[in-house]
Amino acid sequence: MNRLSSFRKLLITIIIVCFFSNTSYATKSKYKILDIKIPTSQENSIEIIEFFSYMCKHCNEIEIYLNKWSKNISNDVKIIKIPIATNDYTKQLQKIYFTIEFLNKAELNIEIFNAIKKDRFFFKKHKNLENWLLKHQISIKEFNKVFNSFGIEIKTKQANNLFHFCNIQEIPIFIIGGEYLTSPTLAGNNYIDTIEEIEKLVNKYRSESNTIS
Repeated sequence: MNRLSSFRKLLITIIIVCFFSNTSYATKSKYKILDIKIPTSQENSIEIIEFFSYMCKHCNEIEIYLNKWSKNISNDVKIIKIPIATNDYTKQLQKIYFTIEFLNKAELNIEIFNAIKKDRFFFKKHKNLENWLLKHQISIKEFNKVFNSFGIEIKTKQANNLFHFCNIQEIPIFIIGGEYLTSPTLAGNNYIDTIEEIEKLVNKYRSESNTIS
C-alpha cells in the first residue's frame, strides 16, 4: 500500500520533530509558530494537517466551511486529515475514514459527519454501515478487505501516536506547512475566521518559501 507507506513516513518524521521540540510554541496573533518546522511529505506543496474527531461538535461544524473552501484551493495545497480515537467507537470511525481515503473516496468525510450528526452512534450498527457503503457505491467486500488490513491498523496507531506526541490540547487543530498552527480558539472562536486564517497562513507560507501555486 504505497499511500499507507507515504503516510507512515510522514508520521514518523512528524513524531520525531514533535518529540524533540517538546511541543512548545511561540504565540503570535491568531496562530502559533512551531519551534521546529515539520517537513512536508511532498516537495513544492503546502500541507494542511487537520486533527479532528467525528464526535467533536466543533469539528463537525467547521467541516462544512472547510469542505467548501477546499473545493477552490490551489493545486499545491494538500489537506491531510487525521481523525483521532479515544475509545473503540472513535477508533472504528477513524478506520472508516482511512479506509475510504485509501479507496479514493475521501470526499465522503463530510457524509460521515452528516450521518453522525443525525445519530451519534450510527456506525455502531453493522447494517447501517453496509447501507451507507452501498448508498455511496462502495463495495462492501472491498471495504472490509481494506478496513481489516494490517496497513490500516498500523495507520490508526501511528495517527494516535502522532496526536499524543504533539501534545495537542484541543481539536480541531490545523498545522499549515509544518510551521504554523491555528484553531477556532486561536482565531476568535469563529469558524469563518478560522478558515480565513488558514488561507492567510497558506499564502504566508507560499510567499515565504517561494512555492509556486
